[in-house]
Amino acid sequence: MKKLFRLLYRLRVWLVFFVLSATALWLSTQKVAPALFVRDWLQSKVGSFHPSEPVSRHAQLAAENAQLRERLMAYQKLLSSSQLPKLSYTLSPQYRCVPAVVVGCFTSGLQTYITLDKGREQGIESGMGVINDRGVVGRVRTVSKHFCTVASLLHTAMHVSSIVGESRSMGTVRWRGDDTQCVDMLYVPRHLTVHTGDAVVTSGYNATFPAGIPIGRVEQATLHSGTPFYDIRVCLAADFSTLHHVYVVRNHLNHEQTGLEETTKKLHA
Repeated sequence: MKKLFRLLYRLRVWLVFFVLSATALWLSTQKVAPALFVRDWLQSKVGSFHPSEPVSRHAQLAAENAQLRERLMAYQKLLSSSQLPKLSYTLSPQYRCVPAVVVGCFTSGLQTYITLDKGREQGIESGMGVINDRGVVGRVRTVSKHFCTVASLLHTAMHVSSIVGESRSMGTVRWRGDDTQCVDMLYVPRHLTVHTGDAVVTSGYNATFPAGIPIGRVEQATLHSGTPFYDIRVCLAADFSTLHHVYVVRNHLNHEQTGLEETTKKLHA
């Protein structure tokens, strides 16, 4: 038996040669091409395989990922909008609100600024009004691609045209630079009636703020002898220590209104 194994071992090369030759001769007599036969045999052992499958599968996964990203973004937007405080007052149709989030706050002397996460790509422009669910916040000062800075009501150069009480007496609101919860209302004539607790709202006599946006309530109205105007202190409606969600007010008729006013000024200059 050992001699037989030794003989087969010595003749192993010839045996392999004869087996391969016989296989080749048999394949040549088949109707199916040898390459197809090998492919069919491999498929029977390891399953079907198509070279295009990895590419098409990758494209399918990429499309599914894109759909998931879109759904996630839509969900996040819906979640964010559901958390926005609703306005307690209504705006006329020419105004549209762009929701924004306060991402920064800084001061320069007696000027207080806030930074919002909306910018030029969202249609924000310098001069637009900023409000929240309680009332006036400020006016857009500078704008970049994705952010904007806002001069708040706590800014000594910020003036807002306003009216007070049922008499609708006109005046101007301005911060004097001391109390962060109060502003002054200027130029209200002394012959008119102003009461403590009267509401102070925007007049709407400019293209920045719609009429009727709350500014605050009269905390004190004092008349001094020899002066033609009231000395009025107004407690602010917006709490600047807790600002988070705000709205930038876009006036679709702003350019038409301001353009007409500038043209009129030039005609009568």
